[in-house]
Amino acid sequence: MPTSTSSPPRYQLFVGVDIAAQTFTTVWIPPDASPGRPVTLDQTPQGFAALQACLLTCAGYLAHPCDYRLS
Repeated sequence: MPTSTSSPPRYQLFVGVDIAAQTFTTVWIPPDASPGRPVTLDQTPQGFAALQACLLTCAGYLAHPCDYRLS
């Protein structure tokens, strides 16, 4: 049986999400970096869309350069 010699995937971004009743808190961490500050958003379509837009725009940044979208 052949074995795989490929290395594990190299992640570009780790994202943690803590879901509460009406909000969620998230933080993302690029590889080999410390976590940024957590961001809390409403659990609404707008809140999830803001997070998605920010992650697509900001992936890999240590800071939150798109914080203005999350307020």
